[in-house]
Amino acid sequence: MKPLLFIRDTLIFIFSASLLVFFTGTISNDFVQYELIFDQIVNSAGPMDAVINFRYEPGFTMLYYFLSSILTANSTFFVVAIFILFLKYLIFLKYLRYPISAWIIYIILFIPVLDASQLRTAIASTIIIYLLLTFSSKTGVILKTIVASMFHYVALIIILFQAYKKPILTIAMTLTFGLLINNLLKVMTGDIFKLAMHLSSTTSLNKTVNYFNVISLSQLAICVFCIFNWRSLDEIQKKGGFLIIIGLSLYFIFGENPGIAHRIREVSLLGIFPLLFSNKVNFNYKSMVTYSSLFIIVLYHFVYVIDELIKI
Repeated sequence: MKPLLFIRDTLIFIFSASLLVFFTGTISNDFVQYELIFDQIVNSAGPMDAVINFRYEPGFTMLYYFLSSILTANSTFFVVAIFILFLKYLIFLKYLRYPISAWIIYIILFIPVLDASQLRTAIASTIIIYLLLTFSSKTGVILKTIVASMFHYVALIIILFQAYKKPILTIAMTLTFGLLINNLLKVMTGDIFKLAMHLSSTTSLNKTVNYFNVISLSQLAICVFCIFNWRSLDEIQKKGGFLIIIGLSLYFIFGENPGIAHRIREVSLLGIFPLLFSNKVNFNYKSMVTYSSLFIIVLYHFVYVIDELIKI
């Protein structure tokens, strides 16, 4: 690597890590929760005891348990968060045609809600990004999916976007399966089983998502672009576009379970990086609709973060 590029990349990452720490200490919704998680895990009789007694994914539980022997709760969070942020930055630099532009968008869209807050999802999203930008054998994809889902179950969406070569069949099966899961959640959280308080997806009980908010409508516009320009996309772009389509579809399916719906939609937006930043930009009226939609999403998140900071 050329010295100037190395200096540039080092400074950008230091700035990104500093923002992560800043957001964690100011607007993070889950940082305090991870302190409680740390205490639960560290007080367990052993790693397997922690896995059995708590609902957290086994990979994350094991990682936190072993790090707890040498680090404090806050140190554990920051060490893991900054390390996975570093891995993502390396992936962007290696596999994207416009890595710096993509990284600026990542900073705005994902550092506040993932790396500085939802650590389990942030870990899983690292593997998701890697699989979006590379090709692996079926066995490799399955193994990486298993590893990612051990840190957050949302990573199972990898199987779906890997089936981008059969989009209609995959979407139909996804919607059918999603409806079954959604109905199952209704039963499990109803008067018979009364498991509402044990499911993280039901933190907003008796509420639904806003189906026609700015983000979902902008994402819908990107989906329309992908559908009408599917044949002109390369294989990497198709994976990204398909993830966005799948994510928005499931967002509507799980609308009565906001915790699940928002998490899936957030993760599906990772598809914008292979879709828009892995190949040469071709500006035309179709692509401008997509870039305009992305701009609206980025602007919305930027204003939201500023508003949260002002409220402190």
